[in-house]
Amino acid sequence: MDFELTDEQKMIAESVDKLLSDQYDFQSRCKRLSSNERFDLSIWQQFARLGLLGMPLPTAYGGFSASISDLSVLMEPMGASLVVEPFLYCTLGSWLLSQTASKAIQKRYFSSIVSGETRVVVAMRPICSTAFMPSHQEVTAIRDKSNRWRLSGACHMVYGADVATHVIVFARCGKRDMAFMLPLSACQRKSFSLVDDTGVCHISLYNVLCDADHELKCNRYTQDRIMAAAVCLLSSEAVSIMRVLNQKSKDYLQQRKQFGQPLSSFQVLQHRLVEMYVQEELARSLSLALALSMEDVKQMRQYMPQVSMTKLKINDYSQFVGEQAVQLHGGMGVSDEMDIAHYFRRLTCIRHQFGDQAYHVAKLSAMFKRGL
Repeated sequence: MDFELTDEQKMIAESVDKLLSDQYDFQSRCKRLSSNERFDLSIWQQFARLGLLGMPLPTAYGGFSASISDLSVLMEPMGASLVVEPFLYCTLGSWLLSQTASKAIQKRYFSSIVSGETRVVVAMRPICSTAFMPSHQEVTAIRDKSNRWRLSGACHMVYGADVATHVIVFARCGKRDMAFMLPLSACQRKSFSLVDDTGVCHISLYNVLCDADHELKCNRYTQDRIMAAAVCLLSSEAVSIMRVLNQKSKDYLQQRKQFGQPLSSFQVLQHRLVEMYVQEELARSLSLALALSMEDVKQMRQYMPQVSMTKLKINDYSQFVGEQAVQLHGGMGVSDEMDIAHYFRRLTCIRHQFGDQAYHVAKLSAMFKRGL
């Protein structure tokens, strides 16, 4: 498999990295978060000027028809800078719309998505095994006499919905799976932030009206496809955070001294650093392999086991690297003033996003029982 980036991917990654290194430093990020500002409109507009917000969309509307591999390249600089704007979640929304949107939605919204005015996120079913998660209330769709749809139900833990303008909701109409694009102004939402400062919403729908042309082309595999894309992009972000933690841990051990010599000279700490780098490289290989596997949409049933296995291993590697980085930094590793603590918190939340260990073990078990 060829893991080399194309010239276009390198150019985009370098542009994003330069923008974030110049304008998204850790201190500025902390200052905004202390004021409870999780969305910087100026940064979002610069993303739009670079063409990042509409990358999955067709070129006819200003997009790039980007593949999952192209999008995963963007997540590395985003993860390294701990971007709190919902770039990942809006990218997933754009990617899903690029494959399922009706002509009416394309003409009405795609240009404004590219410009950053419209921000679309996906309300995915909560897939966490924790007992503290509210029970999922399935959204139901009923067609009324005027040929419009009425949606009722609730969507929990919708990432990025606190600053989004629209949401893609999956619903059931009898035995049929459906999906709709709704304005969030028509829904009731309760916003809060997670420990890694990610914005999340609980969304409630009470007979929300939706025009027939806002129905998406949904089949029974649609939710599996968006899940696979989410795991792939999230894995790329986790790999970039692991890279940053490994480099910062190495620099710290070279600077700090004990018994008159740098900590990096102690063999036991050298071995620990090597193991952290090994875990990072293993995670990177899995992430790249999954991104390349997803290029062939027709083989989705074959790579779905790979999605769960990748998420399981990425969770393990993230936990190991994060915990070791904190331990090597000592008490400073958990202080809010140090970026190490923020990277660790983000990795911790990544482990529970789009399926934790228990969820993917159960999913793999079910797939093997029915012969994939």
